[in-house]
Amino acid sequence: MNNEWTKGIGDLRAENKELLEALKCLVNAYCVLVLKEKKLLNSEFEDAINNGKSIIAKVGE
Repeated sequence: MNNEWTKGIGDLRAENKELLEALKCLVNAYCVLVLKEKKLLNSEFEDAINNGKSIIAKVGE
């Protein structure tokens, strides 16, 4: 039973990593949309990407 429980935890961790990767893709896509819609300058776009990455890093902790 203990092995089944441990395996289940490992499966959840793998799923969380997949969800985190999906979230990264969504944030990047959102940043691109913001850039296109608001015609941001490059430095502002980089700031938006960095803000998205910092949010993702917090979620991943």
